[in-house]
Amino acid sequence: MAATVRPVFVLGTARSGTTWLANRLASHPRIAAVTAPEHEGIHESHLFSHTRHFFPERLRFDEFLEMYRREDYFYLTGLDADGLSARYGDRKGSVPELFGLLMVEFAHSQGAGWWLEKTPKHTAYWEELATAYPDSRFVLIRRDFADTLRSSLTRFGDPRRAHLPQIARKVLRYATDGAAMDRLERTLDRRRLALVRYEDLLRDPDGETDRLLRFLDLPSRSLRSAFERNSSYDAADGVRFDLSEREIRLAGRLRRAVQVAPYGLLRGVRHAWDRLSARRFPKYTQVSESRRSTKEADSSR
Repeated sequence: MAATVRPVFVLGTARSGTTWLANRLASHPRIAAVTAPEHEGIHESHLFSHTRHFFPERLRFDEFLEMYRREDYFYLTGLDADGLSARYGDRKGSVPELFGLLMVEFAHSQGAGWWLEKTPKHTAYWEELATAYPDSRFVLIRRDFADTLRSSLTRFGDPRRAHLPQIARKVLRYATDGAAMDRLERTLDRRRLALVRYEDLLRDPDGETDRLLRFLDLPSRSLRSAFERNSSYDAADGVRFDLSEREIRLAGRLRRAVQVAPYGLLRGVRHAWDRLSARRFPKYTQVSESRRSTKEADSSR
């Protein structure tokens, strides 16, 4: 059992390499991370951007777990909910505090000294993360704007629909995440922060991840994730969201226009949008429902 357990957060905008990087780090035996093939490896908790909106500001651990045990994220930890309730049930805290306690137990179950979490939407919440987990460290990955835009639209866009509204939404996301990352780089203690360029990771994945292991005070070793790098350009259906040069220029101008807005305004808009978008809990139940159905089907044969 690890004596001391600390969190590390992988941050970056969507389609900037956060999953690939987190999966590589999660393959280290001293780093515990919640993973599933159904989620292409690392599973995102969405704790700050979604989940916490459904809980009181402070509650007991058994009250938190009574709801949270329905989430895929908890299911995939493999932890015993009843045992945890018996051990910590009366302990009170905020949702981040109780989630942190849960993740420490998960890391202990894996014999790890770090627990890793990766949710790209948490980039806009880095200040809350840094405050809630004062012993945490952050790995921040950035990717070229045009490449990120192409990847995001190829993965999530619909080429049959009007391009400009979809481009605008992706640019707003990239620009607001970029403002948060700029703020993080300027203000967070550099001993808690490691910076990665997607292009450097692509060029030398072993060298970059080895540098991050040193940042986490972990011994160097070759990391080989069980999950493949997720590329938008490997789509099985071959559908591509092709951007014209004119659309790329328009996207660049919109990005620059957004970037001149005050950081507090951008941050407030993102947080308000997340609150409005959080319409149901639990957010993810696909894995647990699918696996339970499979078990039931196997047992009935």
